[in-house]
Amino acid sequence: PTMEMAPDGASAVAGKAPAIENQPAGAGKMAEAPMEILAFGDLLLDRYIKLYIDRHGADYPFENIKEIFAGNDIVMANLEGSFTDFAPRPLDPDNTSFTFNPELAAMLKRHRFNVVNLANNHVQDFGKAGFSQSGNYLTQNGIDYFGDYYNESPALIKEINGQKIAFVGYHSLADPATEGVVEKIKQAHEIADYIIVYTHWGAEYQNDFSKSQQAAGREFIDAGADAVLGSHPHVIQPIEVYNNKPIFYSLGNFLFDQIFSFDVRHGLGVKIIFASNEIEYEL
Repeated sequence: PTMEMAPDGASAVAGKAPAIENQPAGAGKMAEAPMEILAFGDLLLDRYIKLYIDRHGADYPFENIKEIFAGNDIVMANLEGSFTDFAPRPLDPDNTSFTFNPELAAMLKRHRFNVVNLANNHVQDFGKAGFSQSGNYLTQNGIDYFGDYYNESPALIKEINGQKIAFVGYHSLADPATEGVVEKIKQAHEIADYIIVYTHWGAEYQNDFSKSQQAAGREFIDAGADAVLGSHPHVIQPIEVYNNKPIFYSLGNFLFDQIFSFDVRHGLGVKIIFASNEIEYEL
């Protein structure tokens, strides 16, 4: 199935969408081997997810889908919490302070996750100490990360197949201002061939994006981003193609213990293929 554009620029999608022509954005986009990125939404490893991991083993959540992680240069998600030495809160569906067993970082790496977004409202559930510990555990397990609670960290630059890709985080709940993120995109544009902005924005459980999300997403594209990925609403929101670049307003839940509706139980994964002068993506 192909992408069908709605009047307001949003789009309903299913299956594989058509390629989007990509204009050169950085240092020499001459044809190298394609760069393949598989991105997901919110990833939780605490609360009832932890309960089932404790019962069935660390790899339990991914046993039936592990094949889809193979063959990608980057597998990434939004990490809704931190790997820390702090004890988890008592098991309660109303608990929203998340800490993850540090041993599970190795599990993510085994399943080919090598980049995570930390620009969200849960990375400091256990304070700056928890955030710092999480960064150390991720690094020890060979997982790169970008973003933070206050949008202060620089872009992450990775070189893959002779090309450089930059990842920039944006957490609007702590600081909705976009100027700093725009500046990071422009700086990355000078050295990177491609730029992905991963956002944490919008209202929870809303199936459509807001005007503020759209304004920020379009601003990031105008500044030089090649794709914008969204998280936080916990449900899938529409995709918009703006100036020939995709904005995935919300990928929804990837691994989470919310079960109260169809929408929170179903998330979107997007495979982005950067190749020569175009961007292809599969949903």
